[in-house]
Amino acid sequence: MDYDPMLAAMLSQPWSNNACRGYVIYAMENCGFSPNDIRRVVAELYEVFDFRSLEEAQQHFAPIPELTDRKVSRKMEREGAELWNRK
Repeated sequence: MDYDPMLAAMLSQPWSNNACRGYVIYAMENCGFSPNDIRRVVAELYEVFDFRSLEEAQQHFAPIPELTDRKVSRKMEREGAELWNRK
């Protein structure tokens, strides 16, 4: 296996599934999700953590440039709110 500086940096920090769940809860609360939806997502995270590796999760996220560009993601958030409010 070749040396991967990004993976090495990630592995040098303590990983906590519970901290990740906490981040998800914060994000969902900030976006206005219901407590029931938050519970469902957090429950699903238990399954995902058991069946997917850290590398798989990183690869699943990486191909979506809209999610990695903060400026674009904020624009998508505003547009999504506008669409939601029109319904």
